[in-house]
Amino acid sequence: MNEEAERLLEQKELEQAQRISRIALEKGAREIERAVGDVMEKSRKIFRKEGETFEDGDAKRLVEDPPQHSDFPFMILVVAMAKDTLDWVGTALALTIIGIIVWIFVYIVGLVLALALFMWCFSKSSGGWWKKKIIRYLWIRYALAMCIELIPGLNLIPANTIFILMVHYREKKIVKLFNLALEEMKKAGILKYI
Repeated sequence: MNEEAERLLEQKELEQAQRISRIALEKGAREIERAVGDVMEKSRKIFRKEGETFEDGDAKRLVEDPPQHSDFPFMILVVAMAKDTLDWVGTALALTIIGIIVWIFVYIVGLVLALALFMWCFSKSSGGWWKKKIIRYLWIRYALAMCIELIPGLNLIPANTIFILMVHYREKKIVKLFNLALEEMKKAGILKYI
């Protein structure tokens, strides 16, 4: 009978230890869930403050594949500046009879440079998962720059150069915001729970 009582006592102690363990796990899970929720809300606020959105799936993708800062696009900026300069030259040359012949050459070179800018835009929209944040922005600004190029007189505005600078700034801003969100996750120690 004594053995039976000891076995029952051990079984009750084991059940109580399991219950305590389960409660501790549930409490820990709730605390982790709360910490994750707090960091996600803080990240959303950071993004909202800058006029951007931080979506639910972004956190997981951010932890798996953080965005890298891109280098300044010096070569494409030179192409944009050359295109803008050719627009000025083409507009000035179109006012003379001899200039019309040269203007045709300038126009063809301008089209080649515009194609290079288009290819750069296309390459910007592929790559990292986070680039979806700039795709719409990029194509709307590109279309606007090309429309400006078609309007006589307005093509004197260096729209291509401005466009390249705006897109680079926007890309750096998005990467900076995602890196801030990643830092918040690291500080909270929740990376492994995302």
